[in-house]
Amino acid sequence: MLNKTRLLLSAGAAFLAAVTGFCIDVPEENLTSPQGIWAHGDTVLLFGMMHRCKDEVDIPYRPQQTLVSKDGGKTWARRGPRLMGSTVDFILDTGEEIWIAGDSYDSEGPANTPFLLLFDADSTEWPKFDIYDGYDELLALAHDNRDSNRFLAWVNHLMSNEDTDPTFLHESLDHGRTWHAVKKVKRVPKSSPGLHFFQQIPQQSGAWRIANADQPSAALERLGPDGKWHQAAKLPLPIQESCEE
Repeated sequence: MLNKTRLLLSAGAAFLAAVTGFCIDVPEENLTSPQGIWAHGDTVLLFGMMHRCKDEVDIPYRPQQTLVSKDGGKTWARRGPRLMGSTVDFILDTGEEIWIAGDSYDSEGPANTPFLLLFDADSTEWPKFDIYDGYDELLALAHDNRDSNRFLAWVNHLMSNEDTDPTFLHESLDHGRTWHAVKKVKRVPKSSPGLHFFQQIPQQSGAWRIANADQPSAALERLGPDGKWHQAAKLPLPIQESCEE
């Protein structure tokens, strides 16, 4: 589970790296280091930071984008929105759809405006739905297996007028499009009958994994028929460093 300290540090590190060229515990040559991976058959999603292009040099954030391979890692393409001042943290694969959740951030203060993205392997135009408008800590999300239109999110509302930041259960009944706070809760479940919970985007999924993510030797590896991991590509991928389509 993410916590406030981690959110503040990751946002602050991203901001400082983009503005000053300095990093917090992250070598400068690895500013495009991968954030996570997800495999769905021959479709592989790689989440990572991208090189800032000419028209983005004045933006104080390094862009993040999902890279997608539909042929088992042979070729890669940019898919989904080019996120500026946002990061993705959670994923849910229902078998029919893949949902990705994240937060926005700025140079001051904690994360804000958590959102959902609906994955489309063939498009950069992914539906994006805001869950809550305010400073937050996105604690957990779930999909109701009994009602495909129902999603739940547990959100810590930060900087409230209360003595402690309250956690609210938010609900969507229209397939993630609109959300409302249902009630204040004291605990966040890790599982519940009928609910399929999102998981944090992992470093290993299926036959794919990221090795040495924050090191110069970072690599994308695939599990071979011999039961051993083999390097499929060095990271960052060339497409992460390029401004060309």
